[in-house]
Amino acid sequence: CMKRAPRGFEHVKDADLAAAIRNRHFAVRHEIDPAGIYGPALVDELVDFALRAKPLLDWGRAIEGQVE
Repeated sequence: CMKRAPRGFEHVKDADLAAAIRNRHFAVRHEIDPAGIYGPALVDELVDFALRAKPLLDWGRAIEGQVE
């Protein structure tokens, strides 16, 4: 965890949000039912997961390079 928020996020006062912003490691995951691994619905399931994870990825890309 960083000691302080990245540039542009110094205004965040909420302690939980500030701690999340200072975190350097995030992960998203989605459990896949082994029975459906070869089914045609898997593609739609993975696309849905990617779309739900996109805001976190976009945020990470937005602050990339701003972290000391």
